[in-house]
Amino acid sequence: MGIAQFPILTATTFHKQLDSGRSQPSIVQCVDAQGSDAGLYVVKLLGSLESKETGFMCEFMASRLASLLGIPVPEPASVVIEKDFAETIPEPQLRQRFLASVCTNFATKYKSPGLSTWPTGKSIPRDLFEACAEIFAFDVLIQNPDRRKVNPNLLWDAEEIYAYDHETAFSFIQDIIARKNPTGSLTAEKLSFLKDHVFFNNLRKQDLDYARLEGAMLGVTAPVLAQIGGQMPKAWRTSDLKPILEYTEAVCKTPANVTRIARELLA
Repeated sequence: MGIAQFPILTATTFHKQLDSGRSQPSIVQCVDAQGSDAGLYVVKLLGSLESKETGFMCEFMASRLASLLGIPVPEPASVVIEKDFAETIPEPQLRQRFLASVCTNFATKYKSPGLSTWPTGKSIPRDLFEACAEIFAFDVLIQNPDRRKVNPNLLWDAEEIYAYDHETAFSFIQDIIARKNPTGSLTAEKLSFLKDHVFFNNLRKQDLDYARLEGAMLGVTAPVLAQIGGQMPKAWRTSDLKPILEYTEAVCKTPANVTRIARELLA
């Protein structure tokens, strides 16, 4: 199973701040380590996150895992904000956020303006049904409470859909008891918050085929996870990384358990 590189980029030009999301990320132009143009990225700023480095860690792990499992997500990267760049931000309050984020920040590739946020109450198009069903099961796997009807964290058009914003994934790390036994949190009862999932009503009582996703999960082994952990910037590696890696390895060994819980929730 191939693991994509995790680019280390540097912000060079500020484009705009986005209105959506708690952290109100910004779009910035970036260059790679060789100074070549890397395009536009949506960067989350450390200075805007309540969860700080833990939020970046969860974003990184969820995006890497999604890529391995064939769940469509915008390509992730780390974006370095330098002090000289932060001081060029024109709006004073936003400039202070950038100055509080002079470090390595989590970002995702900016998708074309042709993609829009998933509308409230929208039915799932037939061509995207399998992808949407797998996104629901993925949110079961990562115990993600934040892809809700009022906050879908999805970009889409008629042919594509992308899941983003996984700052609150692996939610068991917020509970002292659950953190000691995270696989014990993987039950329909304890994941009842997923009944507020953006796809819940559309997927209820449907015949869901998770064979492809289950096969992909079997490829997420301890050596693969070790490579992923090794890609993570050191500043993001909090004490919660170990239980997240151990949990992911354990649940991917028994993928039918994850999809069974998804079906139980949707029964």
